[in-house]
Amino acid sequence: MAGRALKLAVQCGTLFAGVLLTSVSPAVAAHFPSGQVAPQVSEGLDDLNRFYQTQSTKQLESAVEAVFNGAGQTLAHASPTDYVTDRRKIVSAWVQVFIAIQHYYDPAYDTNNPHLRYTTCVTPPDSGVPCGVDPSALKDPKLKAQYAAAVAANNEKARRWDFQTRLRMSKQAALTDFGLTLESFDRNHALPDRQALRDIITRSRLNATTQTQLEAML
Repeated sequence: MAGRALKLAVQCGTLFAGVLLTSVSPAVAAHFPSGQVAPQVSEGLDDLNRFYQTQSTKQLESAVEAVFNGAGQTLAHASPTDYVTDRRKIVSAWVQVFIAIQHYYDPAYDTNNPHLRYTTCVTPPDSGVPCGVDPSALKDPKLKAQYAAAVAANNEKARRWDFQTRLRMSKQAALTDFGLTLESFDRNHALPDRQALRDIITRSRLNATTQTQLEAML
């Protein structure tokens, strides 16, 4: 976490923990026009769209990373006139990340429950084949169908456990990065704008739990 905080502070070239770390390189600022968010933010939102389509947590992880990096690049070159608008755009992008996580996140699912994890399927007693083999190894059609259904159910159980576990990891990473993004805001200018940032969160489709988590960071 400390490494990512330093990375964001270096990108922003602003006061971070009371220390002015660096200024933005003109080469970085030249990559996108003033008044627009960095391309990484848009790329992150594109990753979210792909996540909705594929439910691939790799796309979600990529989105979190892209929005975080894009926030740093955007704030690094934002002019005084663009800073407030850019800050709101960044918070809006983070809200979209959390909405995507929320869409698939099952709060009732207990990833620590060992009964919900993948286990080796036991073949029918009369099959004559060892556990864990492919259903095609069974010759009896009835036993093969029975075992194939058990394997499919077990694979789905494993997929769900992995998906929900990775969702929780991505949410924690997003919360950490969202907090680091907020820390990079110039507090002297952020105070009058804090209600506007809060409104972006409260007017979104986020549930009460996540809204409370995000608002507490402002």
